[in-house]
Amino acid sequence: MNNIAIKVENLSKIYKLYDKPQDRLKEALNPLSNENKEKLRSLEILQKCRIYIKNGWIDLAFNLAKDIQDLCKKENCELPTVYVLDSKYGEFEFDYSDDNFSKHIQKEILDLVNIAEDKSLTICEVCGEAGENRVFEGWYYTSCELHKKEINFEQLEIIRKAKNLIQQTEK
Repeated sequence: MNNIAIKVENLSKIYKLYDKPQDRLKEALNPLSNENKEKLRSLEILQKCRIYIKNGWIDLAFNLAKDIQDLCKKENCELPTVYVLDSKYGEFEFDYSDDNFSKHIQKEILDLVNIAEDKSLTICEVCGEAGENRVFEGWYYTSCELHKKEINFEQLEIIRKAKNLIQQTEK
């Protein structure tokens, strides 16, 4: 008879090295899977922006960025600078600069962004299924029925404070 309570095989430990202490904090606060980070970073337009969205909005963000990138290629113009992908009041936020574009291109980009931001109010931030914008104790978020109770509001407050700290250290 074998009295093994726990058996572990092929276990490993990874020690990550970071250039700056805030890089460790950024990674800890970013709720994206590595696969989704790579998907977003595969687009040139998103390679340098900060990303604070959850996995449920990956396709929304990717499709928006791809549409803008394709538009710029078609119009033979440079890409806008994208600063951050975030959630604000439970709505997807695509923060960018389009100062160097004609009014026509600015309008087309703004239309794409507005459509994506509006659509985000109907997509669960966590899983990507149909959702709705909700408010709980002053916190706005968008979720499906399954994930409406999984939002950790203490963690959201910590994340908000950490984002502010990161933004201050990057200035």
